Amino acid sequence: MKTFYRTVEELKKLSDDNKLADLLWHHEHGMVKIDHSDSECMSWKNSLPVLLNVLCNSGLSNLVMVLEYETPLGARIDAVLLGYNHKHGDQIMLFELKKWSRIKSTNNLSVVQVSVGINAQGKRIWDPRLHPLQQLLTYEKYLKQNHR
Repeated sequence: MKTFYRTVEELKKLSDDNKLADLLWHHEHGMVKIDHSDSECMSWKNSLPVLLNVLCNSGLSNLVMVLEYETPLGARIDAVLLGYNHKHGDQIMLFELKKWSRIKSTNNLSVVQVSVGINAQGKRIWDPRLHPLQQLLTYEKYLKQNHR
């Protein structure tokens, strides 16, 4: 699959013009009609603008960001920021975007799952999900093993 990437500044402009989610939809789903009620599409519309604003306000608008980076295992990393650290060495930052209304905070790296409140058939249920920190640690391990 082709990689979708732009500078943070370019992505912010697309987001500000309400074009980013549609471009991502077509990148991921081809010419299938855009479903604006789809949770993935709604996430792009709600979460990416916040992230892009923070990055631009932090002086990182010239860095490159890859969106929906697909690993050979089929997982997709929401966003990967590419740049250099203060010693001019390669640096990447991974983002797993969530719009969950409730999740317990933890600094415990051994937490694997969390229960997320969702509405299913008109009832509120707690659905076990992989903790975002565990997702990122898995992605980090994969990238270190496969990209040098």
